[in-house]
Formats: sequence, C-alpha cells, structure tokens
Amino acid sequence: MTGLNESQRRWAARLASLGCLLGCLFGAGGRLYAQQDRPRSWPWERTVGPFLLHADFPVGDTAAESIVGEIVSLRDSLAKATNLPLPGDRVYFFFFSTDHNYRRYLQRWFPDAPQRPALYIKGRGPGMVFAVADRDFRVDLRHETTHALLHSALPAVPLWLDEGLAEYFERAPSERYNGHSHLRRLRMNLFLHQHVTLEKLESLRTAADMGDREYRFAWAWTHLLLHGPEPARTALVEMIDDLGRQRPITPISQRLKAFDDDADALFREHWRRTP
Repeated sequence: MTGLNESQRRWAARLASLGCLLGCLFGAGGRLYAQQDRPRSWPWERTVGPFLLHADFPVGDTAAESIVGEIVSLRDSLAKATNLPLPGDRVYFFFFSTDHNYRRYLQRWFPDAPQRPALYIKGRGPGMVFAVADRDFRVDLRHETTHALLHSALPAVPLWLDEGLAEYFERAPSERYNGHSHLRRLRMNLFLHQHVTLEKLESLRTAADMGDREYRFAWAWTHLLLHGPEPARTALVEMIDDLGRQRPITPISQRLKAFDDDADALFREHWRRTP
C-alpha cells in the first residue's frame, strides 16, 4: 500500500492478512452487497469475467478501459509469473471518488475496520477490494488486486509470499525489476548485515510479526524467485501448484536447498548482480 509515509503504507498492506478475521467480524461481505447495495446504488458498474467493478462516481469510457486493463494485465502477469490457476472466484471492486465517501462507506458496513487508503477483505463470501481514486490509486489497486487474485485461486497463501507478491506487483510493469522504493533500503540493510532469512519469513504467522524490514525482505526474496536462477522460479511455481492442489507444503527455503545449500549466499549474489 502507499500512504503518507512508509509506516502507514505497511499498515495498509497488513490488512490483507486480516481478511479472514474481518470476515468473521463483519459477516459474509458478498451477501451484504447482494442484499444492501443493488446495482442502482452505484453510478458506474462493469463486469469483466469474475471481476465485478463498482464506483460511486461516473467513470468515463477511457478511464474505465484503463482500470479494467490494469486489472486484466495484472491477472495475466501474475498468472504467467507463477502459473497461478485461473480463473478463480469472483472478486468485487468498490471505488470511491473521495476519502470521505470511502470512510463513510466503511463506517457503515465495516465499522471496526482500520480505515486505510485501500483494503482487501475476504470472509466467507467473495473477496472485496476497496480503494479511493486518488494519486496512489493505481499502486493501491495493483497491491490489493494481487491479494485478491491469489486468494480467489488458492485456499491459503503463506503470509510472507502473499505480501512479497503484492509488494512486487504493486509497481507498474516497467518498475517491477529495479524501480521499487524498497531497493535503496534493501541495499543499506545488506551493507549493514541486517539480513532476514527466508526461514525467518516462513516462520511468521501474523501481520503483527512483520515490520518494515520483513516486508522489504519478503519483496526481495520474491524478486529472487521471479528473476533469479531458473530453479528458484521453479520452486515458486511448484509451491503455487501445491497450494492450489492442497498438497502437503514443502517450504520454499527447503526447495531452494535442493538447488543451492546456501540460499542466503544465493540471495546476496542475486542482489549484487541486480542493477
């Protein structure tokens, strides 16, 4: 997520891991939508495959095509990178013209939810993405949509990988390889030997266990899986396949050791070579 500062941005991202809890607190969001917010409540709507988009303001044709294109492009990029099984379940999108409207809507239907610039919530019903059409809209949309796509297609996703993929795909395609704001601080962490191992990330179970550094290294390890040696990407693809088929999960750290006994050295070499 993006916000006024990195700390606020991280809190917004952490809400993805609270989806099930929010669903229990607030009930099945899909039924709430179906019962209370019929199409007449939304000035703009669009259905594209499993995606149902709504906005509380009229969206012109050009802007609408751009938004739809953003979601479809992200879906295709994520599926290509990870072999994510698609199509998944339905995903509802709710866009708001102002922060005031967004907060008022959340206060009405999700009064206990932390109010951040964007949210992904999935309870017992379909996943829902909420975002404000402000300057950070595209980044917020890509981040939360990544969570939505993963959880629409998979019964569960390890916390670190869920956040690592969302952090990676929140950037525009041209910025994903070496244009993320994480990069400068990551290099400083590595220079100061402030390393977070993959085993450490895999041990994290709740968002409360993750600070800024953990989010940064979740992104950095995901970057290795996507852009490092081919066996690294194979480890990611096999993990996604096992998650989709609900097989017993072998952690990616163990999968990497079959290729290289020293995954941390592999990580450092990857970032030494990345411009």
